[in-house]
Amino acid sequence: MENIQVLLDFSQFDSQLSPERLEDITSSVADEIRGELVNKVELVRENQIPELGKPALAGFILGLLNTEVNAGSIKALLNYLGERFYGKTLKLEWEDKEAGTRIVMEYQNEKQLEQQLQAVERLSKLKISVVD
Repeated sequence: MENIQVLLDFSQFDSQLSPERLEDITSSVADEIRGELVNKVELVRENQIPELGKPALAGFILGLLNTEVNAGSIKALLNYLGERFYGKTLKLEWEDKEAGTRIVMEYQNEKQLEQQLQAVERLSKLKISVVD
């Protein structure tokens, strides 16, 4: 089964969060999903997404994780995020730069997630943001 590149973005989670707390949340999620839900997880370096350029120490961007997920495990990752951030809106973004297509979808519960997953079943890249 094909792997999917997923960018997890926690930078919009709470505008009142200190950089240290945002870093703690990002690290905690990375530790929790590593191995069980994703094949690979790593902090995002500033040179990978220069337009976001708010680096922390060592040139990493606060609140961003790059992950690689087996296509069969994407639902488990999305369920984990929904449970971990219960009551928050999760936003799925998909962009095909070659075709000039960008899709943004939001969900807050499992039913909405199911509807979104049906729509994004064949997508190769996702960006997930947790927002207020």
